[in-house]
This record gives sequence, C-alpha cells and structure tokens, in this order.
Amino acid sequence: MGHLRPTPDAVLAPTHTALVGAFSEENSECFAHAAERAGCEMDSYRTVGEAKEGLMKAVPRAIFISCKEDIKQFVSWVRCQAALYTVPVIVVVPNVSEHAFHTALRVGADDAIVRHDGGGVTRRLAHLSHF
Repeated sequence: MGHLRPTPDAVLAPTHTALVGAFSEENSECFAHAAERAGCEMDSYRTVGEAKEGLMKAVPRAIFISCKEDIKQFVSWVRCQAALYTVPVIVVVPNVSEHAFHTALRVGADDAIVRHDGGGVTRRLAHLSHF
C-alpha cells in the first residue's frame, strides 16, 4: 500500500475566516479589514447556530467568537467535527485583563484577543497562512 500524499490544494490555508456572535458594525468592519490584510475574507455569523451551519460548508483559517457566547459548548462542538478539529478558536474579549484571557483559555479556546486589536487579528491570520 502506498502512502497518501496531500494534493497541492491541500497544503494551502483557507482563504476565509469566521466571526461568530453579535458584534457592533465598527467591530465587524475592523475584523473584516484585518482579515483582508492577511489575505482572508471574513464570514460573519450572528449566532452560534448560524456558525455551525456555515462552518460545515467550508473550513475557515480561524474562528473568532464573542466572549458573550457559550464558548465551552462551541469549542466542544468544533473539536467534535473532524474537518474543524485543528482550526484555532480565538475568543474576542472587551478589554485586556488576566481574568478574561484566563477564562477564555480555561474553557478550551486556543487564544484570546481584544476586540479592537485589528493588528492582532491580521498577525494571527497571516501566521496561520503558513500551516
């Protein structure tokens, strides 16, 4: 039996990312511009239900989720989906605080970012384009 080798398309990172939750228009635009700078399009989902449906259609480079959502349940669902298992889940927190970051990581998220940190979004997505 031969070894399976990835096709050239399989090694390319997805060209879109997901934003999950009710964000202000300003925050949504900030994330969309940040994703664009990293060569991604931002798919926005107002609810976790919408996100689950949309994420099953295409695997994103990363998932950014509002800290106001049920993060633990959502991360658990993401990790149970074979296609999404390795996609980073990044919690969007309102401000820099040890408690906010600790809580995000404690419930299973891979990272946390402050909601107005467009540069941080761009850096994370650009970094993920190499994997």
